[in-house]
Amino acid sequence: MNLQEFKSYIKTINVEQIDAIFDEISDKMKRARNPQVKFGYAMALDELVIEKNLKRYDAPCDLTDDELFAELLA
Repeated sequence: MNLQEFKSYIKTINVEQIDAIFDEISDKMKRARNPQVKFGYAMALDELVIEKNLKRYDAPCDLTDDELFAELLA
């Protein structure tokens, strides 16, 4: 599974499953010796953290993209 497929997959699972996968990949990363493999695991862990935060804190917003951008610049 490549990173794009992994990102698509984790969008379909719940936070508890994300936590379980995070723990599993963390353990694998600790045992890995190849720097490229460790880097791949690190990228997967980053995506899990991002998706978990999106699922937990994603609140609907009634502002348009332009209004949000204007607030960021203010």
